[in-house]
Amino acid sequence: MSSDSDRPESPSYDEKRSSLDDCTRPNDIAGPHYRSTCTIESLQRLKELCRLPPEVMAGSKLADPTESPEDHRDGYFCVYEVYFKGCGLTFPLPEALVRYLAALEIALPQLTPNLLRTILGIITVAAEAGYIIGVPELNELLSVRSSSKKAGYFSAYPNANRNIISHLPNKDENWHHPWFLIKKTPASIGSLSDVLPSKWSAKPAFIAPILPTEEFVNFFKTILRGETLWNSFTLDRFIEANRKLRMSPPNHLHRLPPPPSTQGLSARALTAQRKKLSKSIAEACDENKALLVDDCGSRN
Repeated sequence: MSSDSDRPESPSYDEKRSSLDDCTRPNDIAGPHYRSTCTIESLQRLKELCRLPPEVMAGSKLADPTESPEDHRDGYFCVYEVYFKGCGLTFPLPEALVRYLAALEIALPQLTPNLLRTILGIITVAAEAGYIIGVPELNELLSVRSSSKKAGYFSAYPNANRNIISHLPNKDENWHHPWFLIKKTPASIGSLSDVLPSKWSAKPAFIAPILPTEEFVNFFKTILRGETLWNSFTLDRFIEANRKLRMSPPNHLHRLPPPPSTQGLSARALTAQRKKLSKSIAEACDENKALLVDDCGSRN
């Protein structure tokens, strides 16, 4: 499950293009960017296809020629059409996604499609299993690294024996062409307007790993039993999971307890504890590999 075929970056960049296509600003980290190919008509089709809230799309804007995905008007954030058509992004943005971006200190449009798919897939499977997750769980499951294809973008790499979402697409063609701007409102981002990073970063911030707990191991085993093949994810699943996370009564969903303090533990003791719990996780991952192979074989 952790092979390169299961965790491709999925970018597709065309470096041989006219400079007339560029909308780069002087201080852009990831330039040159493309001018957006979005139109009023394409955004209307996107709203209907992906069931995007009318109140959110009413405040959306096409980019001016002087704007880029990195440098644009205040009070808005940039999104690519593929985030909705191919990744399952919904509004308001999931809280775990926004807080994870804040912890990493990277902007939403810096995510390659497969990184966003991985994050949203984990959030969705966890919600279906009755869990609310946050930064510690996402950080324990995956690493975010700079894309090897283009500076300023980031890709997902599952940590050892932590892969949840499998069989992601190998490639997304020209996904960075159609992009537009969404206004920061309660409908689009809830109460997290000041939390979502706006500034692009050259590299993600370091998030200290936690010591896995028995509760985390049980959580991991539980979500592995869910539907985790990427082609099993539908728009309905993403919408329902986002609704469940926002609308469920207090204490209806489980939150993992804070990780125990490691103060006073030696490096050897920490390693031994992590190894002990990681063994259970590895065994669960191996069992799931076999199930996925059997499932894919039966479908073929």
